[in-house]
Amino acid sequence: MPFDLTPFIEPRTTAVVGLEVQENLLLPESAMIPGLAAHAHAIGLIERLAALFDAARRVGAQVIYVTDERRPDGLGQATNLMVNRSITGAGRSPGHGPIVKELMPDSKDRIEMLGGISLEDPEED
Repeated sequence: MPFDLTPFIEPRTTAVVGLEVQENLLLPESAMIPGLAAHAHAIGLIERLAALFDAARRVGAQVIYVTDERRPDGLGQATNLMVNRSITGAGRSPGHGPIVKELMPDSKDRIEMLGGISLEDPEED
């Protein structure tokens, strides 16, 4: 029997976090790690996440996207990670590409970008 979380969740103070829901990870035709994309496809991950994100928005929960964005010159990028051994698909590229179109954020969602170090001044936006 599933555990009912309803008594513990207040939509106004709850967030659903989509971590790296990007094309180069989840789409088989552009996958950096083909096995990951194949499994995501096999279990209908994109469709399930789309339904989850829509439900969260409908009840007033925040949807937050955390994306992997890298500098084109690779500065600050670790090159000795174990996951790099799995990258056989589209190759190494700056970040994991755009967010999958079926999972695109709406105007109230937040996007947080992670990646290598930046030499830009964060106050210059």
